[in-house]
Amino acid sequence: LARSDMEPHQAFRVGSCGWGVQFHPEFSVEAMRGYLAHVNATRDATSQLDGTAASTPHAASLLGRFAALAGARELQGAAAA
Repeated sequence: LARSDMEPHQAFRVGSCGWGVQFHPEFSVEAMRGYLAHVNATRDATSQLDGTAASTPHAASLLGRFAALAGARELQGAAAA
């Protein structure tokens, strides 16, 4: 459903009910910076992650669209039952 240069399976669907993403659209830029700082605190200097994080408004908008889609699917399933 979505891919990038770094990951060919950024978003995927398995059957009609299993949906997943390889990123965290629920993370704010502040949450991501905190996560990177936490992970880097546990790593030695040679395995540090890049601490750069930027706002991702398109990823964040994914949650609302997913909720609307999931809600519509749930209503379709209830109507068919």
